[in-house]
Amino acid sequence: MKDQIVSTPILHASPVRRPEFLFKPPNIGGPGIVAAMSGLKQWSLLLLVLNASAGFERVEAQDRTRSRQGVHLPLVLVSIGTPLERRGKTGSTGLGDYLDVSYNVLIEIGGIPTSLLIDTGSSDLWVVGDSCTTGCTANIPLFPHSIINSTGIDVSLLYGDSGTGTYAYGVIGSGDVGLAEIRVPGQQFALINRTNAGVAESGSSGIFGLGFPINSVLWNTMFVDQYLGSGSSSFEAKAQILTPRRTLRNQHHSSPKPRPGPRQSRFPDLSFLDPDLAHTDHPSIRAAESLSDKVFRSYSDIAPFFGRLIATKEIDPIFAVTLQRDTVDIGGNVGQLSIGSFPPGVQNDSFTWVPVRGYTRSQGGLPPPLDSPGEIYPIAWEIPVDDVYLNGEILPRSNLSSPSISLSALIDTGNSLIRGPEDVIGEIDRRIGTNFPCSQPHTLAFSIGGKLFPVDPRDFLFQEYTNSVSHCVANVVATDPPAVGGYLFSWSLGTPFLKSVISAFYFGDLQYPSRDPPRIGLASTVPQDAPQKLEAAVKSAVAGDGSFPCMLSRLNPSNK
Repeated sequence: MKDQIVSTPILHASPVRRPEFLFKPPNIGGPGIVAAMSGLKQWSLLLLVLNASAGFERVEAQDRTRSRQGVHLPLVLVSIGTPLERRGKTGSTGLGDYLDVSYNVLIEIGGIPTSLLIDTGSSDLWVVGDSCTTGCTANIPLFPHSIINSTGIDVSLLYGDSGTGTYAYGVIGSGDVGLAEIRVPGQQFALINRTNAGVAESGSSGIFGLGFPINSVLWNTMFVDQYLGSGSSSFEAKAQILTPRRTLRNQHHSSPKPRPGPRQSRFPDLSFLDPDLAHTDHPSIRAAESLSDKVFRSYSDIAPFFGRLIATKEIDPIFAVTLQRDTVDIGGNVGQLSIGSFPPGVQNDSFTWVPVRGYTRSQGGLPPPLDSPGEIYPIAWEIPVDDVYLNGEILPRSNLSSPSISLSALIDTGNSLIRGPEDVIGEIDRRIGTNFPCSQPHTLAFSIGGKLFPVDPRDFLFQEYTNSVSHCVANVVATDPPAVGGYLFSWSLGTPFLKSVISAFYFGDLQYPSRDPPRIGLASTVPQDAPQKLEAAVKSAVAGDGSFPCMLSRLNPSNK
């Protein structure tokens, strides 16, 4: 990839390009997950997220097995070979992780297996189409326009903060979408013809968003078109394009520590749901009732894939993610995505549960229904953070945002780094240096729900130069500060954090969150001897070719 090329050389070493793109029982004002999940007949699905390189010749799934806990997909047999051919010559796509920066899952769209990046930081499903003209030069399968039902409605998906210019433009279509034995007919997705998202470089053909329906650009667009009647088909005439704030950085940005400027408009604009703005002859209070009913009724028809499954009660409203490590020291968690259940062997009380932040109407959130005027709805997988620590010492709070905004973090599988306030990231650099010896363990930890969740020292760093593990850089960069009128999280915890935990995402009751609140459960998987394991990994690299395993082969697949 083309970002973060270090310009200061070390003798006999070349800079490495850091890949980057841009998942106690709960009792938080509602019934626990155990009660919420009991007695339901729905599917429970486990998808294994596996090791993969930039190219595959074939992907073969073994026979599925079913247990009382759900449907489980075993490891997929992946043959590493030449780069993927474009759709038409082969129907095979891969799934797995690409140098620990993206984690893919195999989904069937219109009967075609398609490898998509799983992304808890956004809500939409999109795939690169065969009419793509920009950002589709990588050797990935391109999805055929001919087999989808096109709506003829254009869509613009924008991601990131002021340090990015990431986009995906295309048209909304529909088709049958399948995940193992789960099938959703007529599911909306975007067929992309222009993008700079960079997901293709990981072997991904698009993105599978796992966020809340209200944060979906496609849902927003289709809701205005289908549910607000004639004269409402122009989405931009009703509201700004709903754009999820993901943390994809512009792949052409060369600075490893970008300086954030003013926050771009990535926050969903739901002003078209205001009663006073609705085109109706009824009093505003009746308009509010009608719009609220329409919003939740629409989820069963035009919500994203996961939202539709929840709205139609096909699955329990939960999924869980564990991410494997494929650089520095191979191993760690088994990479998997569990839908409708916890991972096998993991119990409800294994997690520390914390509430997902809700946004009031004055903060830009969804207006409450008449029969429950106190409802506050979530927008993203954003949770409160008590404090942040580096090597056991508390880091100062940022001075770049209002003290009235409580500290919180987005949990984002689509983010390859940890992003935080510029002044706090600067303090981290001041304490440990902009680069440091790879053999020197550092522990960044987040206090969440009264418990410390450390980032494994092996995931905190990235090898700065090929053939040399003498110097590493931290997997942290600055992002925009939160502000009233936009997203309120200060931190975005991407894959370096998520490789150190098992994470469970519980949607709760989408219509009445006060009855069953959304929440996230975290369970740390960092071993006590993680610092020693890092030191051993560095010694092993020094004794070998000077690089951590998989580093060179994944960055340049031709070096085999």
